[in-house]
Amino acid sequence: MASDSAPAQEFRNTPPETGVGADAFRAPEPLLNLVPVRCAKTVHFIRHGEGFHNIGFDGNEDAHLTPFGWSQAHGLHDHIQSLPTALGVQLIVVSPLVRTLETATGAFGTGLPQDAANVMMTSLEPREQWQAGHPAVALPPGIPVISHEGCRERVSWSKCDARRSLQETKQQFPGVDFSLIQSEQDTMWPRFNSFDESGVRTAFGEPEEHVTDRGIKFLHWLMTRPESRIAVVSHCGWLFHTLSAFSHAEAPVRSPPINRAPPGAHTRSSELDVDFQNCEMRTMVLTDPRSGPDRGDPTWFQGGPSFQSPDLQKE
Repeated sequence: MASDSAPAQEFRNTPPETGVGADAFRAPEPLLNLVPVRCAKTVHFIRHGEGFHNIGFDGNEDAHLTPFGWSQAHGLHDHIQSLPTALGVQLIVVSPLVRTLETATGAFGTGLPQDAANVMMTSLEPREQWQAGHPAVALPPGIPVISHEGCRERVSWSKCDARRSLQETKQQFPGVDFSLIQSEQDTMWPRFNSFDESGVRTAFGEPEEHVTDRGIKFLHWLMTRPESRIAVVSHCGWLFHTLSAFSHAEAPVRSPPINRAPPGAHTRSSELDVDFQNCEMRTMVLTDPRSGPDRGDPTWFQGGPSFQSPDLQKE
């Protein structure tokens, strides 16, 4: 019997070995991958709603959602609630940038807080071209919300991708766990946007390969979590550079949003290589056959000779 730690095998449909017309029989060859359920996680990847930086105000530091961006987040909330089968999200992981935290609040929050203990986000006063007004929102009951810099946006030259101080963010989102954020001030934006003594720029944003490496490390971290159904609220650039690493395309090229593709054009590769629209959600299954040795399968039934029949026990 193969070890649990052995790589999963790929199986292909193959045509008959003999007979006339064997080549004509050949059909598309889907790749099958079979792993124990403890080695898999369902991940709902979500891009933030429309931010002020998306409509021309990319100089806004750590950009907020626009009023329309909040409407998109509320629309995603309604969509999730209307699904015939509940998502059953057990964990929400979100980038520490404000637009993703606000999107997670709109999509997963549960109305007005009843007391100070269940406040996910405090109320916001509107500021023209900067911040949309919004009432306070309660935490989703029983679902931890964790912020992680591993899924923050690719650091560009724009201040919209700079994180404000951790103290400010904690004040606005008291229900979010920021314990994994290691520095009070943003260290990533200055690292990739440095200048020499004369003011000449010496770094022009985060390299693409660095974003991909950071994304893969984040996914490895997800696999260490005990939860199996997880929502990740992130950004367009991070989603592209992370998910396209799993595409079969030799050189993924960023494409228009998926709903602009002609009917029937959506493939496994296209869903990994195509930019997310604001507040779009796509669901993926993340697997690692080497993971989960310390996690059991709650559906497992031992059977075999050790099974004790309740009927026999009554005799």
